This record gives sequence, C-alpha cells and structure tokens, in this order.
Amino acid sequence: GDLNERSRFAEPAGSRRTDDHYQLDLSYTQNLPFRSRLNIRLRADLFNVFDRQTGLDIEQRKHSAGFGDPLRYIEPRRLQLAVSFEF
Repeated sequence: GDLNERSRFAEPAGSRRTDDHYQLDLSYTQNLPFRSRLNIRLRADLFNVFDRQTGLDIEQRKHSAGFGDPLRYIEPRRLQLAVSFEF
C-alpha cells in the first residue's frame, strides 16, 4: 500500500521540473474570388516554427532505466494546409 508507493519513487511528486517551453505558430489565409459567386480560401498553418521539442513528463520511478528522462516531447514543427470553397 502506502510503503510500496513511497519506495517506488526516488523524489516527491513535482520536485523535478521540465525546461521552459516557448513556441511560435504562424497562420496565413488567402481568399481567391472566382467568378461572381465563388470564393476559394487557402490557409496555411505552421506550428512550432523554431522546432523546439522540450521534454515533458519526466520519469520518476527510481528503478526505471530512464529515470530522470522525459517520457514525451512537444510535437515537432508541422505544416497544415487547407482549402475551402464558398458559394
């Protein structure tokens, strides 16, 4: 129970912090009128422009081979494209 839970972790919950994270996301939209009743909208979204992949969720179990290492990372840079039609 309680003793087993305490022995699994080498440090108290919340004692290990990840690095600060910042990222820049950009979006661009272009409207292209076509004839009198149709509008084509192009959109590009670029996420995490500087490709900062900060580690998250640090492994806290002392008997784990990855003790102190991140279990997840912020998603890498990615581009999303969309086209929509308005009529």
